[in-house]
Amino acid sequence: MAETAKKGNKSTHSIAFRLILVPVIGILVAMGSGIAATMILHTILGDQNADATLTHAVSEYSKEFDASIIQIDNAVNSAHVFFEKSFPDANELHNEAEFEYFSDQLHNIFSATMGENVFSCCHWLIANPEYTDQTAADKNGVGFFCVLNKATGEYVEQGVTNILAYSQDDKENVSWWYEVIGTKENPNKSAIWMEPYYNANIDRNLITFAAPCHDDNGKLLGAVGVDLDFNVIEREIAKIDEFKDPRYFLLNKDKRFLSSPLIETKDALGHYVPTDKTLDSEFGDVLQHYGTMNTHFYKKHHETLGEQNRALSFGSLRNGFIYGISVDATALYDPVNRTTFICIVIFVSVSLIVGLLIALYANKTLKPLNRLTTEAAKLKQGEKNIEITVGGPGEIGELSQEVHDMVAALRMNQIALEALAEKDGLTGVKNTNAQKEKVAEIDAKIQERKKPKFAIVMADMNDLKYINDNLGHPEGDVAIREMCYVLCHVFTHSPVYRIGGDEFMIIVENEDYGNRDVLFEQLKDMALDTNQVKHTFSVGMGIFHSDLDHSFDEVFARADNNMYEMKQNYKKSRQSENK
Repeated sequence: MAETAKKGNKSTHSIAFRLILVPVIGILVAMGSGIAATMILHTILGDQNADATLTHAVSEYSKEFDASIIQIDNAVNSAHVFFEKSFPDANELHNEAEFEYFSDQLHNIFSATMGENVFSCCHWLIANPEYTDQTAADKNGVGFFCVLNKATGEYVEQGVTNILAYSQDDKENVSWWYEVIGTKENPNKSAIWMEPYYNANIDRNLITFAAPCHDDNGKLLGAVGVDLDFNVIEREIAKIDEFKDPRYFLLNKDKRFLSSPLIETKDALGHYVPTDKTLDSEFGDVLQHYGTMNTHFYKKHHETLGEQNRALSFGSLRNGFIYGISVDATALYDPVNRTTFICIVIFVSVSLIVGLLIALYANKTLKPLNRLTTEAAKLKQGEKNIEITVGGPGEIGELSQEVHDMVAALRMNQIALEALAEKDGLTGVKNTNAQKEKVAEIDAKIQERKKPKFAIVMADMNDLKYINDNLGHPEGDVAIREMCYVLCHVFTHSPVYRIGGDEFMIIVENEDYGNRDVLFEQLKDMALDTNQVKHTFSVGMGIFHSDLDHSFDEVFARADNNMYEMKQNYKKSRQSENK
């Protein structure tokens, strides 16, 4: 009896302890949370937090715009490299068949690299009329000009502007040519971002990113470029609605206004007209810079804004332009004040309620719930190898089962996605995602002076366009798969990557590296032996030398050049056979 009583008392004390301790802890947590919320509120209301809020917003918006800019930059640079490699001598532009084949390939480059870019409205190639027998009387120039049809969303090819038909001072028709090819605006003859201008050829306000192309002797081959619809850019920027009364600014690198609701940059017809107004001329006398912050606070009367306390923050874009947002400064604090107050009230109320519920149900629910919370937190933090414990009373048991099933499904989906993300759909070998990861890994080893042993083999199908045009794209796909099979068959211990439509890369390593020369000669023989392969292809190899190379790209360039030489020799031999 005494023992039983002792146990009963102990049990009673234990229950009482729980009923008292848990609510007290809940109240203490609520009080601590209220104090913490007050501290956070005090911090948020400071100028530095207002600065951080607006600066972060500008940074996020800038990243969205930069994503499209990077895509356009990659497209033009890829087209630029392809143009110069395809025509090492400007006099070859006379070859209409060669130029037509080149134009088709360049179309594919733009399509593959541009994707669905929200700002792009045109992409183009124009050949230097000096080498194409063009005259001012001709209706069109030589090249292509593809314009986005707003109604269908498709790019439609239009006639190329004949540069010779316009004077160099005709800004509305040919400024995009003369600014790019190497005038005072572009003394380095490099790819440049032009500022907004009105293009009379297609009746649109544009921003152009273009690059002049030169042959091996420095002669101008022509230019390639992408045009951005400036009206679309303005509409996208104007969609900002995170703050009260937002106003956007777009400036050039000299802080001259390119677009703003406060500055007029269009004539009565909606054509873009540059302004000479700058940030300093409009706001220089009122901007106040606080310490190391990025945000400026000012008060000034504007017809569209009225007399307001404003906050203005800027961010640089990858093309050299400056992006900024002006908002009602006092409004930066209002949402935070309301949200913080509501959060404190909710948090304290919920804490008290939860404290009472815990006192009543802790014995049944805390242990399984704590286990489930801990495992869910691990899942949130990204841990993959976790096991959700199934069990617990009522809804907790059902919840743990659902979470367990969800984790299992997520794990299976993740495995499938990881496999698809690095696999080429046509051939089954690794794709460009896997190739980029491998290149990054090799470059890291090179930078750490670990002297990795590898070589690069490039392979490219011969006459794929002829196969597609005359035998059909299915036959072209068969040819690509056949070439891939040969590559995998020869280099059995090295990864094979499909990095383009008919272009493959092999990173020769492991056992293949020691036999690289023998294997490469075997591959060369098979590449041109129509008794072994149905369609021929060209190959080239580059070997990494630790005392010569500083990056993967240097080895890649040698392999690519060697492949290009083999392709050129193949073309010459075909031409000789056809004579």
